Amino acid sequence: MPNKVFNVGAVGYGLSAKVFHIPFIELCPHFRLHSIVQRTPTQEDSAPVDYPHLTHYNDAKMLATDPEVDVAVITSTPETHYSLSKTFLLSNKHILVEKPFVPSSREAEELAAMQRREDY
Repeated sequence: MPNKVFNVGAVGYGLSAKVFHIPFIELCPHFRLHSIVQRTPTQEDSAPVDYPHLTHYNDAKMLATDPEVDVAVITSTPETHYSLSKTFLLSNKHILVEKPFVPSSREAEELAAMQRREDY
């Protein structure tokens, strides 16, 4: 697996995605930025304009069902982290979630248990 390149989808297109996560993904030889989820691009802030060569979605569930995506980097607002993490794990995707991960240890334990049950 050392030569595998993982297709990564970024969920969210705010400051954290633009300044930290996307530049990091682009620097890693085993990651390829494949797609970005931005709910409402505007003329001043548009992932499709900034990255026209990528696949773009306005709904994270569409990214979760994309068979080409291996990893979802969740940079959306904290209250969405649990539900999005669950959606991606149920779609057999690897996840990286920015802080805060989830609001409670119970939710964190549930997601960890889900991940352990998957056969990656």
